[in-house]
Amino acid sequence: MSFVLTLNSTNVSNTSTNTTFKYNFINGGFTCRDYEMCVSSITLPYSFYNISNYYSNKTFSLIFPTAATTIQYDVSLPDGFYTVTEINSYIQLYCQSVGAYLVDSSGDYVYFIQLVYNTAYYSVQLLNFIVPTLANIGTYTRPSTGLYSTSGTG
Repeated sequence: MSFVLTLNSTNVSNTSTNTTFKYNFINGGFTCRDYEMCVSSITLPYSFYNISNYYSNKTFSLIFPTAATTIQYDVSLPDGFYTVTEINSYIQLYCQSVGAYLVDSSGDYVYFIQLVYNTAYYSVQLLNFIVPTLANIGTYTRPSTGLYSTSGTG
């Protein structure tokens, strides 16, 4: 015979440390002889930010080449819990806002920096790509405004 006991925040008996739990049986206590107990499942929800001022990991710089020099953009992520995919999307949106992208022949935006999962090494890779020069821009077109637009400095 098996019994399921569910412990959650309503069972905390020591609120100063949140380390002691107490389970009140409906009909009072019962005597256990020759029983074994095991934990079959534990759920620990994330309740903290992985990007925050506390960790000093929310700011970084993106440096893009131009015809004469380089342009540096300082980016600051809002405090929050982010996946690598979400950080990559934030970088792409930032690149759109400053015009640091090109448009390919299909109309898709082409970015020159990308964060991707590398599951073989259990890591994250930062990929940087060469920005085409005017001489070899090929099938790319420039955005209407910003760094790599025809009126920009890129």
